[in-house]
Amino acid sequence: MPKQDSLDAAWSPDGRQIAFAVRDIGDGWQWEIYVINTDGTQLRRLTKHPFNDRAPAWSSDGRKLAFFSVRNNVEGGIFLMDADGTNLEQITNAGEDFPSWSPDGRKLAFSVNLRRTRVGVMNADGSKLKFLANGHRPSWQPDGSAYHVNPVERRVSIWGLIKQFLSRDN
Repeated sequence: MPKQDSLDAAWSPDGRQIAFAVRDIGDGWQWEIYVINTDGTQLRRLTKHPFNDRAPAWSSDGRKLAFFSVRNNVEGGIFLMDADGTNLEQITNAGEDFPSWSPDGRKLAFSVNLRRTRVGVMNADGSKLKFLANGHRPSWQPDGSAYHVNPVERRVSIWGLIKQFLSRDN
């Protein structure tokens, strides 16, 4: 099957695989999630759906992938699946995207556009969703104490707020 464009590459925690989104020319130009071994072998398609699947993120134990999809509504949301593409589960449905697993695998950070791009955090099952700041594409610090946010405005630093929230919620 011919391919064009790939994005959102994510290394597995053990460094042996890369998950990424590919736009398939021969399949309606939809984005799908693929995994390949880092030596270039065993390319596997994990999703096949008439709508876009993007932004895969590995859980810290390498057993699950979180990703964004619009398969069930216009806004889309975050889905979870096993690393082999089975056991698909939708955990949000209000346009949340760019999931990022906490180092301990208990939480997901995400961004969502609600009149402005916001960053939030929730339990890995989608419960206890809270918005923290303006920004997008969050990523966690290795020790889980805070996470980095790409700012969408030049103004205020949000590290203190995020650290307070995470220490209070653990």
